[in-house]
Amino acid sequence: MQLQSLQHYSFFNTMLLRYGVRDSVGSVSILQLLRGYYSSFLYIGIALVGLAVWAIIKVGRIKTNIIMLIFVCFFPIIENVIMLQHSVQYTYDRMKAAFVLIVLLCEFARNIMEAYKSVYISTVLIVTIAFCSVMNLFYYINDSSSIWEADYLESNAIMADYVIKEYPDALYTSDSDIRGYMNILFHRGIYEWQTLESSEQIANQRGAEQIVYIIKEKTKVLYILIEDLTTGRMRMIEECDGTICTYEVTRSSWE
Repeated sequence: MQLQSLQHYSFFNTMLLRYGVRDSVGSVSILQLLRGYYSSFLYIGIALVGLAVWAIIKVGRIKTNIIMLIFVCFFPIIENVIMLQHSVQYTYDRMKAAFVLIVLLCEFARNIMEAYKSVYISTVLIVTIAFCSVMNLFYYINDSSSIWEADYLESNAIMADYVIKEYPDALYTSDSDIRGYMNILFHRGIYEWQTLESSEQIANQRGAEQIVYIIKEKTKVLYILIEDLTTGRMRMIEECDGTICTYEVTRSSWE
């Protein structure tokens, strides 16, 4: 029983610490979240409002089961409000809000088509929604705050492919935060916000003989340190014109 209590405490304490790492409500305003919705759903939002007014005037109600479905879909959006920095930075807010918009669009369109039972009305609805979707796509693509050039992706892949092949059993850590892109790039879990010293402690606990320490800036891998704990040897790896360059380094020279 005592062991279970300790495990529960460890789990909830880890969750709380994870929340603290990901959340910074004080530095991100709710307006930034709303601007993201505006950027991704401007024209779809216009179509939605129009269909809602039309459907309410013609039908006057929404089915109870649809209301319950919409209610459930709103839970991920509530998380976005709590985790402002996370959702704004990675546009997960838009991905989650899309479910609510899809349900509402389908429901309002269905109400209108059932009320009129007209091929002409159905065609107009389909064309309108398709047009608004295309317009929204172009609007989003031309928004530099949502899509930007990432000329370092090939460099990242070259370094990742090299260390995956050469050090498959190493402990992978990083000096900054880790998100899904990095996990996919290196094909494994990576300990985030680690120093070389803390990485060594984790490696000793897990029985790893080598450490792959990833130094990056946001999603760009700057270089990678490899430390062999059995020999004390350290190497620095970086991408050089499409190939891998390696350098012998010492702890004092690197620090």
